[in-house]
Amino acid sequence: MLDFLKAIRPANVLMVALAQTLLLNKYQSFSLKNLLLLILTSLWVIWGNLDNDIQDFELDAKFKGKKSNKIIIWLGQKSRILLIERLLLFISLIVGMLISSKTILVFIFSWTGLKFYNLYFKKMPLIGNLVIASLCALSLHIFDLGIAYNISILTCLIFAATLLRELIKDKEDEKADKAFGFRTFAILCPTVSFKIILYFLGILLSALAYHFMSSVVSALVVFLLLQIGQFYYVYIENWKQASLMIKLQILSGVLMIGFT
Repeated sequence: MLDFLKAIRPANVLMVALAQTLLLNKYQSFSLKNLLLLILTSLWVIWGNLDNDIQDFELDAKFKGKKSNKIIIWLGQKSRILLIERLLLFISLIVGMLISSKTILVFIFSWTGLKFYNLYFKKMPLIGNLVIASLCALSLHIFDLGIAYNISILTCLIFAATLLRELIKDKEDEKADKAFGFRTFAILCPTVSFKIILYFLGILLSALAYHFMSSVVSALVVFLLLQIGQFYYVYIENWKQASLMIKLQILSGVLMIGFT
């Protein structure tokens, strides 16, 4: 059971599902179609995490010192993950045909983005980071919400926060990724320049948070304090703690969906 939870990364799945649920609640849009889309999105996040761990099995074992996960080993045998992928894609296409052509396009784009990310994009500078940030932002636009106000600011906030988190995570994994032949932006960019870019993204994120959370001062203060903490950990190059700060910022931003 523990191996299963580690494999699907429940924190990531719940974060996306929570953001979507709060968004649906905000616009009172809990239709059957939207609930189906929420479930399918969660399943795609789970599949993406599993497929990513299978692709990174050797990297995690050799260079990150992670213990073997029995679920990942089992799924990696006899193309079991491929069967799950095809079944999920088939179900998504059927649901898409019942809802709209836009839904089909979103699922095809999501599947393509995740698949190519796991195989190629995460090894390249910036491309993988931008793909994941775009997919997280796109997850808010899959629903039929009618007239949705302020969703553009929220979309930009999710995109910027996810991009910042992805870059910091790449820096945290720099040594292992470099040993395995990856050419991420964190590896190729000089550390000083990399920090400046992170500071710029942090300032942009704070500005977006101000527009999104200005009506809830306490939440905005917490967000900005976390941003200061992130700046500090980036400065001293404690990438693990910097990654934690941005995760907490994303969580606080998600929780604010229901209050703005």
